[in-house]
Parts: sequence; C-alpha cells; structure tokens
Amino acid sequence: MAVVKYQPGGYNVGMRMFTFLIFLLVFLFVAPAAFAHTTTVTVRMTPDGFSPDEISVDQGSTLVFVNTDTTDRWPASNPHPVHTNYLQFDPKRAVAPGDSWSFTTERAGVFRFHDHLSPHKQGLLTVVTEEGTAPPQKPSFIYNVMSFGHNSIGAFFDSVRKNIAAFFATFQKQSPLSPTPPPTIDTTAFRNLSESEQQAYIRSLIDTVGGKKAWMYLVAAFTEKGAVVPAGGRAHDLAHFIGEQVYTKQGMTGISVCEPSFAYGCFHGFTEGAFATSLEKLPDVAAACTTVGKVNSGPWASCIHGIGHGIATFVRATDLQKALDACTKLTDGASYCYDGVFMEFSLNAPQTFYTAQDPLYPCNTLEETVRSACGRNQPAVMRNRFNLPFLSMVEACANSTDNDIRSSCLDAIGLLVGQEAAGNLSTITSRCGQIPSLDIRAICVTGASVETVFQNYSGWRQAAPAACATLPDPYTKDCTTRIQQTIKDYGGIK
Repeated sequence: MAVVKYQPGGYNVGMRMFTFLIFLLVFLFVAPAAFAHTTTVTVRMTPDGFSPDEISVDQGSTLVFVNTDTTDRWPASNPHPVHTNYLQFDPKRAVAPGDSWSFTTERAGVFRFHDHLSPHKQGLLTVVTEEGTAPPQKPSFIYNVMSFGHNSIGAFFDSVRKNIAAFFATFQKQSPLSPTPPPTIDTTAFRNLSESEQQAYIRSLIDTVGGKKAWMYLVAAFTEKGAVVPAGGRAHDLAHFIGEQVYTKQGMTGISVCEPSFAYGCFHGFTEGAFATSLEKLPDVAAACTTVGKVNSGPWASCIHGIGHGIATFVRATDLQKALDACTKLTDGASYCYDGVFMEFSLNAPQTFYTAQDPLYPCNTLEETVRSACGRNQPAVMRNRFNLPFLSMVEACANSTDNDIRSSCLDAIGLLVGQEAAGNLSTITSRCGQIPSLDIRAICVTGASVETVFQNYSGWRQAAPAACATLPDPYTKDCTTRIQQTIKDYGGIK
C-alpha cells in the first residue's frame, strides 16, 4: 500500500490534489456570495407591524429583524403556524423586546411572512437572483440544495438536511389523496388540542378524505352542544386555514368547500391565498363566488365579503383607498367587498390608523358609497382598539349626523352583542337592556338575534326567537322577520 508522505519544501501530487479540491469547494460554495449584490436590511418589528413590510433584496442578502415592540415577536414565512413556504425563514422561537434575529435569503422567490404570535401582522419578501428575476414561490429541491452555496462549508450538511425536508414536505403536499384517513379524533378532544395540532389534523383530513369532509368535521366540532365559538376565535382561524388549503390544492374550484359559518373564515382564507402575490385573479375569484350561490344570495355575498378581506390583506391593511378602488372594479357586490375591507382594517390596520378622539373615523371622511360599510365595522374598532365602554359605543354611533353611518353602526352594536353572547339569551337581554332608548335597544336585540343565527351558535333555534320575544310589538315582528330572512339567505344554517 503506497503511503503519501509530506516532503519539506513542497506538496506531493496527493497533497496538490487535496488542495485543489478544497479550493474548488470554496469556489463553489463560498465565492458566489462574494460576487452577488448582497446587502443587509434591517426590519423593525413595531406595534404597527413590520417596518418596512415590503422588502426586495438580492439572493444572499441578510435580513435583521429587530424587535422594537414591547412584547415578543416571531417573524416567519406563511402559512401560519407551520411556516412551510420557506422553512429556513423561521427563528423557531420568539424574539424578545430589544433582541434581534438574522436570516440570510438563500432562495429566490416571492414569500409572504407574518408574526407567528400575531398572524395578521404580515409582510412581503421578494428575493431576486443576480439577473434580477424572482422565481415563483414553488420549492425546488435541486435549486434549494445548490442555492445555499454562499453559506460557510460548515453549514453544508445542515443545509442539505433542511432542503431534503423541504423537498419531502412539498412532495407530500402535492401527492394525491391517500386512501388511508387519519384515526378519528373525538370532536371534544379536537377542541382541546393546540392550534398547530388542530391544523395538522385538518390538513390530514384534507389530504386523505378531501376539503369538504374536513369542513364538515370542523362545523360539527364547533356547532355541537358545549362548543363555544366566539367570532374571530379558533373556529374562524381554522375555517380560514381550510380556505387557504383548498385554494392551494384545488385552485378556484376549491371555493365550493366554503360556507359562511364562523364569520366567513373559509372565504377569507381562500381569497387571501388567491391574492397572495397580486390581485390579478380578482375577476376569477368573483366568478367563482357565483358557484356558491346566486348573485345577491347570502352565500354569494359572504364570498364577495371574503374578497374584501383578501384585498385588504394584500395591501397589508395600510392602503385603504387602494383596497376600496379594487372593490369598485367588481361587476356586482362592491358593497359587500367594502364591508370585508373595513372588517380586515378594523382587525389589522396599524395602531395609528384609527383615532380615539374621533371613534367614527375614517367613515365620516369617505365618499358616500362606502360609509355604510365603514360604519358597520366601527364598533369593533371602538371596543378592540380603544376599549370604549358599551354605552359610550352606543352613544358614538347614535350621535353620527350621517344616516348611513348611524344606522349601520348601531346595527353592528347588536352583532357584537350576539358574538359576545354566543347563543346565551341572558347575555343578549342584559347587555342590550342597558340602552335607555327603546328604538336603539330594539336594534341591539335584533342585531344580536340575527348574529346568533348567522354564526350558527349552539341552541340558536331557541335563543334567537326568545330574544326577539323580549321586545314589544312592532319590534318583535321586525326582529322575527330579520331572523327568518337570515335563515332563508343562508340555507346552509342547520
């Protein structure tokens, strides 16, 4: 067996070959970073969200997320909470106030990201190649493996491991339905799971038995006796998750899975998936809405409302006029789209967007066609952002000099009461009973009764008519008529 010996004063052939290989590895895996137009971008995580919230960098650049907020933040790629669109874009931990986390952009593409601890705070990352192009947001195993070359060689095997994981995650996501569904989980036990566990189970149902059956399971889990379903709560988020998943897997035909239950959550997720990178598919989504119900029917209106959410999410709840202008392009249902826009803004606009000094802002500054939709969402702003007492909210709505704003704002007071009560009759009567004016108290009870039916709360068949019956005539008749119309509009209510 030949033995290669070190010779003073030079390298032997074996050592020269070894040196050449080392040089080649360094060139392949380190040199690209030296020649790329890389940079470092600081992203501040503030109470209002990410700043900037739209970032465009060259491949190989570094993002430094600095937490300037007073609470923990956690930047990560979509979707929430699994972050599979870009597995490496995830610190795997919360970033404490004053702390930071750095991330090097290995893959080119367009990626939405969010705060894992506050998922509605969103941003958009575009990573371009040296040639100035951004491949579509589809993981590629070969591309991923080669793109980490600018990292240190010490990170080689770790990068391979992560990219293999991404490859198989993508393969599993794109594979056809498995003939073997997951073990059945009792609905009560399902409600007690963590959010990530619930989403994992829902995803497994979608992958094996299809989106419709996954949706039916969710409806059963959160509408049976004993389930408490606050609007905007876990059921809404899971419905949102199903909507996004069925869009990803089925495209426009996936909208057939969605129903209005749980505050339109499925439609919200579907449209946000469709508008992930642009609004080009707006006409296609609007056409798809006509397949869930006739124009002006309840399900159709809910779908158009979901379009408004998707549009507002696309503009990251910062450019109100751009969102409203997009709704105006719809052939039918612009008013429902406006409503979705304002609801999304009420939830996720920056803290500085609204003002406590004028609880009806921005409604009273907008053109007449959108004021009613705006007013309908202002009570949620007053309650959630400024913690106004109940009667102060009622007073703010009642004092509006604009009839459209006043009417929709007072009606929304009732909707909030209905959501708070979640089917509890005594909560409806005690909360609305605080209002001195009989006319406004009747609006409150009627709105709460309608919301009880619409949200499909457990026991709604008894609670909603009983709430109407607490009013004197002719208010009882008006309240009952609204309930019956809601049932007619939303035939899916069981």
